[in-house]
Amino acid sequence: MAEDATPYASIHDALGALEDYLDPLSFSGDDPHVVRIVVRSGEQYQAKVRQANMDEITLVNLPPHGATKRINAADITYLAVALPAPRRWLTVALTTLGLGDIVVVGARLLRPWLGENALIVLTVVVGTAAFIRFGAYDQPGSNLLPWVVTFCEPTATFGEPTASS
Repeated sequence: MAEDATPYASIHDALGALEDYLDPLSFSGDDPHVVRIVVRSGEQYQAKVRQANMDEITLVNLPPHGATKRINAADITYLAVALPAPRRWLTVALTTLGLGDIVVVGARLLRPWLGENALIVLTVVVGTAAFIRFGAYDQPGSNLLPWVVTFCEPTATFGEPTASS
């Protein structure tokens, strides 16, 4: 599903592909699978997917109270999926290397005040800060989990004839 660069022609195809993608992952809790949906009434939802098939999608943990909602495919005008991507782990690895450099430089600068254990102290402090930061940042919809638009209902642009004209 992540290989597709262009949106699917119909919402039924997009939901079918999402169902095929999520089916083998149904028992693994590795990564959250979150969607953004816009329905015909103008309502917008961003929530975790419990189940998807060609006719409907079931969302769970909707804000603000964690409700569950089933949305018919015919009502969906826009669907984007947050999928784990290799860039996510590359970002974490490069940031970790950058933080390691900061720890080494900081340990050399603070050695007169912290003594010989400056590297250990700074490693623990920076490691804890990085763990807290990535824990808060690695959430569905963040930059670490990029959005892939799988369906967007076509709209007429200015100057093009529409079905009603």
